[in-house]
Amino acid sequence: MNLCMDCGEDFGSVSAFDAHRVGKHSYGYSPQQPDGRRCLTQKEMKAKKFKVNQRGAWSTSTFTRV
Repeated sequence: MNLCMDCGEDFGSVSAFDAHRVGKHSYGYSPQQPDGRRCLTQKEMKAKKFKVNQRGAWSTSTFTRV
């Protein structure tokens, strides 16, 4: 289990967790810093082919259920 303390989503692997965090590490997201570090939304993850696996965790693996 890889629970994100920012967005509350659970990820099936460290690589899936890492992939859902985007933006520059130097600062957090804000309206003044739109390229800052943030979590992808569920809609953005689905567009990037993330799936929810049998355990209810987001995964980037092709061996998941929709």
